[in-house]
Amino acid sequence: MPAIAKRKRFYGLRRHIEKLEGERGDCARQTRAIACGPMRLALGALHEFRAGDYRDQPAAQGLALAFAGKIARETAKPIVWIGQANEIFSGGRAYGCGLSFFGLNTDEVIFVYPRNAQEILWAAEEAARASGVSVVLVELFKPHKSLDLTATRRLQLAAEASGATPVLLRSTKDEGPSAARTRWRVGAAPSACDDYDRHASGNPRWGVALERCREGGRGNWVLEWDYAKRTLCEASPFHGGAGAEMAHRPAQARQAVA
Repeated sequence: MPAIAKRKRFYGLRRHIEKLEGERGDCARQTRAIACGPMRLALGALHEFRAGDYRDQPAAQGLALAFAGKIARETAKPIVWIGQANEIFSGGRAYGCGLSFFGLNTDEVIFVYPRNAQEILWAAEEAARASGVSVVLVELFKPHKSLDLTATRRLQLAAEASGATPVLLRSTKDEGPSAARTRWRVGAAPSACDDYDRHASGNPRWGVALERCREGGRGNWVLEWDYAKRTLCEASPFHGGAGAEMAHRPAQARQAVA
């Protein structure tokens, strides 16, 4: 059995065990979580998605939207997206067709663009306190002294009280402390090949690493967004195109290409 198939079976068994434990009456002590492939995000907790540099910022935004979309669909609550107003000219803003790619409608997302980092954190905390919100996406890719351990603790406490899930988008160069439950490093990865045109790009992919988790454990994955199923899955190491061709070449040929 391929390694990916074994891991998928393992993830399914683990979720089945968690479901049985919840039915047995332990659900009050269990933390609800959303699972997408090998990744799991606890609801009502602060999480961080960190981009390697400015080129990986769109990748971090896309992966955050993939999770936010699934949480919004399961909770039937809107998403609040908070970014800095003067960063729109350099980083752009969300596009309606891009939101629909992740299963979201524009009327399900509330955009807030404060003027500075202090106002962003204030708006994020207020949104995280609202029980009618599913996810609060907070963009602060540039390091700022206001984004410290106290600010992230306040976001975590607000999330625990309301059940909303704040997701903080920041840079790996921002070395400030954080009270986030998990920390993920996100980078762009080559997209999959299209099933009907090998020269066209297919489903998007991300290189994802779990750097910190309160429950322990780390890992690295290449994740793929399945547009048809609206879900994340672990990407196959060889999926058509040059990768599949190299897999069937002799070892000498592969070394020559590398």
